[in-house]
Amino acid sequence: MAQMSFLKKPRLIAFIVVLGVAALGWYGWTRLNDGAPPEGFAVGNGRIEATEIDIATKLPGRISDVLVREGDFVTAGQVLAKMQVDTLQAQREEAVAAQQEALQAVAAARSQIALRESDVVAVRALVAQRTSRFDAIVLDARPAGRIDPQHAAAALTDAVRALGLDALPWTEGLQQWRARVRNLRAWMPELALPDLSDAALLATLDHWLRPAFAGKTALDALDESELAQALKSLTDWATRQRIDALAPTHITVPSGLERRIDYGVEHDGSPRAPVLAVKLQELFGLGETPHIADGRVPLTLHLLSPGGKPLQVTRDLRSFWAKTYAEIKKEMKGRYPRHPWPDDPWSATATHRAKPRGS
Repeated sequence: MAQMSFLKKPRLIAFIVVLGVAALGWYGWTRLNDGAPPEGFAVGNGRIEATEIDIATKLPGRISDVLVREGDFVTAGQVLAKMQVDTLQAQREEAVAAQQEALQAVAAARSQIALRESDVVAVRALVAQRTSRFDAIVLDARPAGRIDPQHAAAALTDAVRALGLDALPWTEGLQQWRARVRNLRAWMPELALPDLSDAALLATLDHWLRPAFAGKTALDALDESELAQALKSLTDWATRQRIDALAPTHITVPSGLERRIDYGVEHDGSPRAPVLAVKLQELFGLGETPHIADGRVPLTLHLLSPGGKPLQVTRDLRSFWAKTYAEIKKEMKGRYPRHPWPDDPWSATATHRAKPRGS
């Protein structure tokens, strides 16, 4: 019996070696074939324990064929089932088609933008052409020489109507004059000033702007002074003098200097509070906030430091001197020691200068 055990032992060792080699071979074969499964197949590993299994996938589709049976040993990466991907393929094709359609729409939009830009450039200058047509078809087009002045003025006016008022050569001064008139019209309706809103000006272009285009063949030929003259023609000389008195461009402050008043209009067309930006030291001795429009409208004071930085915004100068000035003086006196910070701003002399060095 002992001899038999001794004889069986080499056989057992040989069997184990063969089994090991087979296992290594199987492992190597599976590693060499560890590629991605073909499209439409599901993979897995383990042992199939049921004839009905749930397979979750990342893509939509129905399982058309199960390729393993209950009890089969499944290795890693083995194909388990085949899926129907017809719907997925159709959705992919639809997505590609939609993408191509979107790209074509973008290209068309860009070409339209380019056309619009070229139209804008073209409309700023007029060229006379004589054309021969059959119905809507242009058979021939050639230069027609000198442009009729009346037709040119009408065409340029139509161009402004199409492009908007921003196509005109506005200056800051003319924009301010327009804002002053619009604000006075709201503050003092009894003056019966003209409506200078965008809508009103566009509706009356033929009345006030068209004469300014006489003899011109391009929008750029209209200069700033001609535009100002055309716009101000909506008021007579006496009214313009009244506008300058009631809504002045500048005001003389106690320092003796003239400071600019800034006017504006809100988006809804209502007046924006007029602003006077001035250094605080230039208002010493002034007890009340300056008013315009025959005393009806107070200026909004932007009080500045000697360095021109904002310190306070107020429409009540008297209250500022009484309640806020002391705190600002305490903070600013050390920062601007060469500028006056009197204890009594009511009686101090206004100045725009710093104190001499050493004083």
